[in-house]
Amino acid sequence: MNYKIISKKTAYKGGWLRVEKVRVRLPTRRIVDWWVPIMDDFVAILSLDNKGNIYLVKEWRVAWEKELWQVPAGARENKNNSEKAILNDAKRELKEEAGLEAKDWKKLCSFANSSKWRERGDIYLARNLTFTGQNLDKNEILRVVKMPFKKAWNLLFSGKVLTNAYTLLAMAYAKDKLKL
Repeated sequence: MNYKIISKKTAYKGGWLRVEKVRVRLPTRRIVDWWVPIMDDFVAILSLDNKGNIYLVKEWRVAWEKELWQVPAGARENKNNSEKAILNDAKRELKEEAGLEAKDWKKLCSFANSSKWRERGDIYLARNLTFTGQNLDKNEILRVVKMPFKKAWNLLFSGKVLTNAYTLLAMAYAKDKLKL
């Protein structure tokens, strides 16, 4: 199949979101316009202590008008896509949001957050943790919640609290890789 991009034009830009209008010639020769949201890539971190507890953050989110339970995560600041740069962003986010530093890091996965918009996520497992204190952004108000992995699994996968896809993905990868 031969798709051809004819043109790209930024239709909107604000904060962490840009929308491109992309004109494409389909394999059928038909020309269509597609709107592509492009968001900052991000990192997410499942932090697991030596007693089998994970650290989640509860943060009020305006899109949902309620608190979400999630693993610490945030936008990539370094646009260099080297593994070292991505890991450094993960370390920064874990310290900022959960107040934790980790000696042991393992990449669990990289993924496309959607087929309809461009945003890449990288999920890490952080172990051998030390609490150092949060360093929140000025617009962040969140609480760290420590709980046994199994309890968090049951809570988040029950649907009783609102979470997001990357948190569930992080937990599924950790459960599979660590046999939790």
